[in-house]
Amino acid sequence: MLEFSEADHRYTWNGERVVSVTQALDPLSDYGGIPDWIMAKAAARGTSVHLITEYYDNGMLGDYPDELEPYLSAWEKFLNDTEFEIEQVENRTYHPLYQYAGCIDRVGRFPKVKKQPKAVLDIKTTAKLMPIAGPQLAAYETAYNLTNKEDPATQRWVCQLKDDGTYTLLQHTDKADLSTFLSCLNIHKWKEKHL
Repeated sequence: MLEFSEADHRYTWNGERVVSVTQALDPLSDYGGIPDWIMAKAAARGTSVHLITEYYDNGMLGDYPDELEPYLSAWEKFLNDTEFEIEQVENRTYHPLYQYAGCIDRVGRFPKVKKQPKAVLDIKTTAKLMPIAGPQLAAYETAYNLTNKEDPATQRWVCQLKDDGTYTLLQHTDKADLSTFLSCLNIHKWKEKHL
């Protein structure tokens, strides 16, 4: 059984700690010497935006700080423009063979796209979209599809919500993304074992 501890952002499977997707990909994170206090502020904003979009999508949105309004407006605009049909919100997933876990922000379909493919979608609030999202989403898609073989996800998207109320939607299609993630995962596990 997969469990998640919010306090230390830690996943366990049947009591054993497992590597998270973001932990495995840490060596690919490059924010070019941005000061820690700016990174902490950005991380807190990202967490807050994820929460309000989660509450919004689950029909439980209450009061929230005014500074988050542009991000929620951007999310509403994305949903209206694309008519994205949300099937799952904040879906925690685990891959038993590779032993990693992560949380898919949204699983759903783009009805305006021919054949309405199922997609995994990640919400970002970073100032710039980073290529690391490709391997991240490949890991999520692979774990998700293990338990959803009859209706697998076949597309990977990032929706970047901006502080001006707009959004950018980017599809990731690089077939090397999964092997990049697995390479990072193997290095992470090797370091845990030997260093």
